[in-house]
Amino acid sequence: MYTATVMFRIFTLLFLLCSSAGLSAQNLVINGGFEPADCPPTGTTINDIIPPWRQGPFSSADHFGPCTFIGSPTTNNNVPPRSGDGNVGMYTYGNFGSTYNRENLIGELSTTLRTGQFYRVSYWVHPVVVNAVGINAAINGPDILFLESPFDLQAITPTDYGISSDSALYPADAIIDRDGWTQVCLNFYASGFERYIAIGTFRKDEQINAELIGTGPAPDLGYYLIDDVVVEPIDPPVLGGTYKWCPGDEITLSVPEGLNGVWEDGTTAITRVVDEPGTYSYGYQDGICYRTNSVDVIEVNCETCSVYAPNAFTPNGDGLNDTWKPEFECPPIEYRLEVFDRLGNLVFLTHNPDEGWSPPSGEHEETYVAHLVFTYELYGDRDLIEEKHIINVLR
Repeated sequence: MYTATVMFRIFTLLFLLCSSAGLSAQNLVINGGFEPADCPPTGTTINDIIPPWRQGPFSSADHFGPCTFIGSPTTNNNVPPRSGDGNVGMYTYGNFGSTYNRENLIGELSTTLRTGQFYRVSYWVHPVVVNAVGINAAINGPDILFLESPFDLQAITPTDYGISSDSALYPADAIIDRDGWTQVCLNFYASGFERYIAIGTFRKDEQINAELIGTGPAPDLGYYLIDDVVVEPIDPPVLGGTYKWCPGDEITLSVPEGLNGVWEDGTTAITRVVDEPGTYSYGYQDGICYRTNSVDVIEVNCETCSVYAPNAFTPNGDGLNDTWKPEFECPPIEYRLEVFDRLGNLVFLTHNPDEGWSPPSGEHEETYVAHLVFTYELYGDRDLIEEKHIINVLR
């Protein structure tokens, strides 16, 4: 029989474990499920319905749910929220003449992201098709953009509404499933200023992978439903970076003990021996998302370059040894060859490793000095060779 003291300690331990697990999986997005503040809401705008979310610049995104507007075949295809009592919908692709058809929302995080911390952003999307008005496109989006201020989008919005940012995160493939919600999982390395999150398409149409999922000759307009946005800290990748490989060598890749997953070749061991260049990846379940980490193995030159420079040649026009030129076992990257006479005058200069030197035919036999400087690739870096050679000109 357990005593009261023992029961108390067990209860306390379980409470701490559960609390720690809850904190580690805490969603930093405030109201990531787009739940209405009231049911029905007292306001009519996004800012009123699902605070602290707000409309982005030039945007009029929609809110759907039993507390606002359930929807219809021509608005959200009657798709209910993935969870809870709300989701949002927005135009993500297409244009009207010179104006891009874009909508976006700006949300707030419960804390500023930490410098150097890896985060995961997860969200669920569902394409809408309304052929009558040209909504027939699926894209590799919508995108995520982290901001320091909710007014940052206003600052980068051009007159065509086509907000474009190199910092946007988006999936690689178009989300085409019309029968259910599709989860998007993206990883993010924080700079340490991010306090707000924006959802939309922050690329021009020509930068987007669009597919036709409705009728029509080509993708025209894109509209997506979005729900359950999550931002949470995650561990660093178990694989990453670049390995330098010398021909004939082997490299052992490894992931942590107990991390169940699969390599791209279908094997499941935690170590992998590779003996050729390529991209190697390991996929595993990480919280709510399936995560894939990759490493690049590149071939590098591992042989020291040798230079052969003859100490004499005969530029007499007989077609044999008329030109002096050093020979290499490696291709130079940067190259400089200078030839000086016995008085120190520069008589020849080239940056072309295929170009040799021959003195004018009127020159008599003499001794010259060649100064050779070049770099070449060694172990993935640049190695410098600098040499001086005595050249005897024989007529």
